Amino acid sequence: MDFVILEEDVPLRFIECKTSQRGQSRSLRYLKKRFPQVEAIQVNRTGKEDLLDRDGIRSLPAHKFLAGFV
Repeated sequence: MDFVILEEDVPLRFIECKTSQRGQSRSLRYLKKRFPQVEAIQVNRTGKEDLLDRDGIRSLPAHKFLAGFV
């Protein structure tokens, strides 16, 4: 796991960074199953699609993720 965003020691968001959009991170899937209420995002450098899988893990290109902070 690359980043865990916390508020008062409670996880709000898990963020995993990958170079491509192929497959989900096992560590991200593990954490999402144990903390279903926490937003889980896999950011990738080369992907083009913004996807939400059946487990609630969002996978999106870095430029779309970063656009949310501008």
